[in-house]
Amino acid sequence: MARFRLSYCQTTEMPKEKSTFQLKTPKGTKDWAGPDALLRDKIFDTITKVFKRHGAMALDTPVFELREILAGKYGEDSKLIYDLQDQGGELCSLRYDLTVPFARWLAMNPDVKSVKRYHIAKVYRRDQPAMAKGRMREFYQCDIDIAGANYDAMLPDAEVVKIITEVFEGLGWKDQFTIKLNHRKILDGVFQVCGVPTEKLRPISSAVDKLDKQPWSEVKREMVEQKGLQEEIADKIEGYVTFKGGRELLEKLKADTLLTANESAKQGLSDMEMLMDYLAAFDALDRISFDMSLARGLDYYTGVIYEVITEGSAPASASQDGVTAKDLQKSSKKDKKADADEDRSDDPSVGVGSVAAGGRYDNLVGIFSPKAQIPCVGVSFGVDRIFSITKARMQKEKQLKALRSSEVDVYVMAFGGKGFDGMLKERLSICTLLWNAGIKAEFQYKVKPKLQNQFKAAEGGGVPFAVILGESEQAAGQVKVKEMGLPDGHPEKDGVLVDISDLVAEIKKRRSFTTSVKVPSDIYDVVCIGGGPVGLSLIAALKSFKSTSHLRIALVEGQDLSQSANWQPAINEYSNRASSLTPASISFIKEMGVWDHVDQGRAQPYDEMQVWDGGNGSQIQFDWTEEAQRYNSMPRTVATMLENANLSRALLRHLNQYEGKGLDIFSKTLVSSIGHGIDNPATFNMSTWPVLSLKTSAEASEPRAIAARLMVGADGANSPARTFAGIASNGWDYGRHGVVATLTLSPNSNVWSDKSTAYQRFLPDLGGPIAILPLPGYRASLVWSTTPQNAAYLKSLSSETFAIMVSAAFRMSMADLKYMFTLSPEDPRAHEDEMKWRLPYTEIPSQVPPMVEAVQPGSMESFPLRFRHADTYVSPRVALVGDAAHTIHPLAGQGLNLGLGDARSLASTIAYGLEHGTDIGDILTLERYNSERWAANAKVGGVCDLLHKVYNVESGPIAWARGLGLESIGGMPWTKEWLMKQAEGR
Repeated sequence: MARFRLSYCQTTEMPKEKSTFQLKTPKGTKDWAGPDALLRDKIFDTITKVFKRHGAMALDTPVFELREILAGKYGEDSKLIYDLQDQGGELCSLRYDLTVPFARWLAMNPDVKSVKRYHIAKVYRRDQPAMAKGRMREFYQCDIDIAGANYDAMLPDAEVVKIITEVFEGLGWKDQFTIKLNHRKILDGVFQVCGVPTEKLRPISSAVDKLDKQPWSEVKREMVEQKGLQEEIADKIEGYVTFKGGRELLEKLKADTLLTANESAKQGLSDMEMLMDYLAAFDALDRISFDMSLARGLDYYTGVIYEVITEGSAPASASQDGVTAKDLQKSSKKDKKADADEDRSDDPSVGVGSVAAGGRYDNLVGIFSPKAQIPCVGVSFGVDRIFSITKARMQKEKQLKALRSSEVDVYVMAFGGKGFDGMLKERLSICTLLWNAGIKAEFQYKVKPKLQNQFKAAEGGGVPFAVILGESEQAAGQVKVKEMGLPDGHPEKDGVLVDISDLVAEIKKRRSFTTSVKVPSDIYDVVCIGGGPVGLSLIAALKSFKSTSHLRIALVEGQDLSQSANWQPAINEYSNRASSLTPASISFIKEMGVWDHVDQGRAQPYDEMQVWDGGNGSQIQFDWTEEAQRYNSMPRTVATMLENANLSRALLRHLNQYEGKGLDIFSKTLVSSIGHGIDNPATFNMSTWPVLSLKTSAEASEPRAIAARLMVGADGANSPARTFAGIASNGWDYGRHGVVATLTLSPNSNVWSDKSTAYQRFLPDLGGPIAILPLPGYRASLVWSTTPQNAAYLKSLSSETFAIMVSAAFRMSMADLKYMFTLSPEDPRAHEDEMKWRLPYTEIPSQVPPMVEAVQPGSMESFPLRFRHADTYVSPRVALVGDAAHTIHPLAGQGLNLGLGDARSLASTIAYGLEHGTDIGDILTLERYNSERWAANAKVGGVCDLLHKVYNVESGPIAWARGLGLESIGGMPWTKEWLMKQAEGR
């Protein structure tokens, strides 16, 4: 075997004169380094993930092939293949693409009957690199091909097109690319119908393929003058190849009798119809353009062909009327010197061809081995072209600075005063600690580095964190962790001290949630939709926890929050939207530091509940004062009545200190749509992140988009966040309405002389319970659940008559009450007279609320009652709280308490995730919240639902049993104690 030997002779004299040569890469090649390499690798990663998602396996082949393998497979392009000098007795050439090597591999492995393979590697072509932006002699291709003889027609072809859409959407090119489709059999049929001789089919096809680069006049000239085609045949061809469209073009071609009489065209049209049907099912049809000019010059294509273009990728000459070949030649001569000396692969001024292309090639494998014939279809992505366009777009959108020159997470520094020795060994030890934990770290190769130079190196590399060693800190076993790029005034601008033993955990926690990464200003850790008490409480809780206080949070609310923040109620008037807050809820409000902002003079604690059945007279009393005396414990309240507006104002006042410091509030702003983000090479993969399109109420406002690591839906029962997450919410309507109002009670009663009491009476004949809950100053909040007809009747009454009906509802028998609902609403004295006449003959319960003296003007409203419960409260990067997750019957007054419990639990879950270094949007992190709250809320909602159903039965065994139940509970102190704890939220 021939051997070659290289030898080095020491006696050889080197030239004395300094040799001169130009340091540059060969024409049509480039070096990849720094941000360019990172962007390229990000593109690789995005494409590879799509390939693997579709089940493709990797295949790698040699960079050069035997010359005879490549020869004759590329038509006119064969002249662009690089041949290598003869060495070792084999004639070889550099691979021109990755398709022919794949076909050769299939022919060599006949046992492979079906395969889905991908290949990412460099290929080589003898092109002039300056002819097109991104057109290089050495460049990358990313290929995926599906080979198999037993597949049904067009299914693999459709999946390849679907893969194309996923790749470019993953690259962030959504709505910025078009997939041009055609079929070689349709094109061949067109040429045959027009009269093109068989021997000219491929040359004419090659000429037509230039229509995206040249006007028809130039293509026709080539056909007639260079290819020898008759002019009248060329004119017929023009009538077909200038067509573009979608299904409508397919239908138009199917209606062409000349075309459908041709067997080749007929088969091609049938394939295209199937392909479009499959693409519609893949939700990819809107990305395609049926383009009759697409021909693809490579000889091995036999069926569907496709090419992907994007904004800026089509050569300029294709879209400019009057541009001729001479104009192109002039342009080429003008730039000749630049072409010879410069890499212009990322020059935005130079046109770009397609960014991906491919098609079906059923006969290529058979050329190498007829016995191994296997149909194939595939696509090749031009990474260099994709890179150049992506980079140009990033420059235009000012995102390029977001790319770092390295992926280092931490720069380890040291500083000291006089006698500072550089702390080299300590820096090496910290780096080793971080490296062993899988954290990318770097330090300066100086024994005594200057602090300024260390910071300069970290900033130049875009490193997000610095670990700073100091002599006194080191002696205490601590280091300082500094997040780079924080604005002046930020509480952690100078860094925070961390025990060395906790350093790895701290860096891991901060690495995933850093706010200093150079990303667009519209990215948030948490976005909460809904600025009611529950949403505001969640944000207040996150800001109160040390481990979550640094998170970047956005609040989106459609209403004007300034009205809530500046709420100024009239003296002795109370909102009809008041809630009975349990001690657990009040404790949560105090823990957040919000209670000090509450107008406590408008809050009313109460410590007794009177509950009785209007159908059978059974009753039960819950007295927290008596229970405290029985168990010799501290007095406690059952709940505190507080207006929702009072709580919202307090929360907004509390959050005011954080606005602009990690909290952005979008008031009077609607969420117009929610979609997913992209795997943006400029930042990081946000393809699973919710992206919210926001629109303010101002007519001239520009829409903006914000992305959320975690989106929280606190947006009510008709939650857009829940819809986006695809979470079902099941339940039913009760067929009841809740009538609410603010009442003034008679002071001429000793009922409230020593304590505040809540009253509830079940009225099964009227559709539900009525409840009065105390407010300060002999005011009370009313909630009356009844049928829609009764609710409408009550709202039609004058305020004086309505007050009489409420008083009667706590005193009169069911038969008398039902009769009073038949009285005319217009008779001002009918209800009063009826009550005065019947009351002396009515057995009134021992504990009833004072008579109602008045109804606060404008406070009477009603709303339908429903039960809804989401199947789950979480999905990837989405969590639901409050009414977005659950809506229950108001008879237990637990609605807002459940929502505040959700906020408390979710904030705790987020804190737990951060403290343990997990992604707060990951479903595994969020599942902790779901497991805490779903079952607990389901239990409360189920009990309320059961009570509603039991207390709407007018007579029979159930009515008897419920009466027995109330009386029995009253005689069992331990059962009462358990129920009272549930009422307190314990």
